[in-house]
Order: sequence, then structure tokens, then C-alpha cells
Amino acid sequence: MPEIIELAGLPISDRTDPLLVPNTRSGGVALNGMEQVISPLTSIWKWRIILPINTVGRARAWRAVNAKLDGRFNYLRARICDQYRIGRRSIGASYPGDSVPHSDGAFFSDGTGYALAQPTSAVQVAAPRGATSVRVLASDFAGAMTAGVFFSVNEWLHIVTDWELAGTTEEFIDITFKPPLRAAVDVDDTVDFDAKSIWVLDTDEMGRMPLRLGRFGEVELNLTEALGRSE
Repeated sequence: MPEIIELAGLPISDRTDPLLVPNTRSGGVALNGMEQVISPLTSIWKWRIILPINTVGRARAWRAVNAKLDGRFNYLRARICDQYRIGRRSIGASYPGDSVPHSDGAFFSDGTGYALAQPTSAVQVAAPRGATSVRVLASDFAGAMTAGVFFSVNEWLHIVTDWELAGTTEEFIDITFKPPLRAAVDVDDTVDFDAKSIWVLDTDEMGRMPLRLGRFGEVELNLTEALGRSE
């Protein structure tokens, strides 16, 4: 059975925006120039990322990750790191500094603290596989909800296409999204707007590490959503 391999903290430099590719079909262009395109209304995520290799640690880390992936057999877990996501400042959750110290104001021995929380919300109503909307608490977003942002639920990637306030006192937000849920979600499952998803390499040869002077380079990965993990 495939395992899920972490990206091991390797930074992503350049990348494409995750692209939701529709599965359309066509019989070809007719003599009059018209083409009939049909769609089963299904789609799959595609993503291309580049990992910079410029230190000993990064080179060794990628070698280990690539070996454990076994080509297309195992899965790769990675955060989208979308610069246009709903962030902490958008919901009024900020802290003076790059990280949070202990309760006494002290940091760890290396000078670092706890990571700042990203916007999340708990699912308020269970939804079945194939659903295209989910209900969350409006108070978790302080009016910052918007279309065009990514989120993940149980590490399945989605994009918000629309939203509306719901409930007798507008205490909820009903989020409409694509693609439909790949798996059912339960109450209290986390809707994570610092989205992460699980991917599979496009080919078994993906992951080569070209090195200039044997030291510096980059790894380019073409990734496809790991639909097989829903089975």
C-alpha cells in the first residue's frame, strides 16, 4: 500500500498556481470548423514546483525523499504556500514578531518560538462525498472570507468559488467550492486555509537533480493529485 512521504521541510521557490484540469473530450473539429466538447464534470489538480538545491542539507534531504517516493508508487505531501491566501492579519490574528514565545516570554534555546497559527475552521455540518459546499463558523474569519482562495479538508485541495452567510444570526458561512468532495467530511473536521495536499509524481523519472559544478541546482516536479488514496 502506498505511503505518504513528507517534503521534509524543503523550500519551494518557483511554482505554478495549482491548476484544476477538467476532463473534457471531443470527437474532433468538424469540416465546418465546429467542435463539440463534452464533459463528465470531473477534474483533477495539477501542480509544478521547483525545489532549490543550494546546501548540503537540501541535497541530502531531497535524495532521501526521492528514494522513499519510489517513483509514482508513493505519495508526496506538501503545503501550497499560497501568497494570496486568507492570512492571520486578514482575520485580525497577529503577533509582534515572527514567532510566539512561551508564556514567560522566553524562546527556545535556538532563538525560535512557536509557529503562528493560520486560519482554520471546523466543519459544522457533515457532508457526503460529492458535495460542493461546506458550513464553517463566520467568527473564524472576521469578514475576510472571499472567493478564489485555496483550502484543504483532510488534505484534499479545493478552491472557493462562492460563499454566503447562513444561520438565523448569520453565524455560519456556507462555502461553495470545486472540485466536489473526494471523501465525506464529518463535524469538526478542519477546513485549513493554509492548504496542504497529497500528490503523485507524473513519471517515475521525475525528481532528477541536475547540479552545476556538482553542487548547485534545482529539482522540478510535475505533480498530479493523488486520487488513488480515496479508494
